[in-house]
Amino acid sequence: MTRYSLNIDGNIQLSDYTNISDYIQFLKENDEIIINIKSRNKVDSDTVYTMLKNSNFNVIYEGGREHETYCIKAYRN
Repeated sequence: MTRYSLNIDGNIQLSDYTNISDYIQFLKENDEIIINIKSRNKVDSDTVYTMLKNSNFNVIYEGGREHETYCIKAYRN
């Protein structure tokens, strides 16, 4: 199992979603990812969460908002 992290500063633009999708598709079975999102837009974190679920990831932690940072921790099934 390999651990990856992705830090996203600010609101996510449409073109960013493609980059995020490409990044998470790179991960293999049992790989873990922690995504920290600094955005005031809840749609951003909800969309990234949905992208992970649709890509066969098991989300083991989702939450926060401390200093506007939202954290999602997941691993690929």
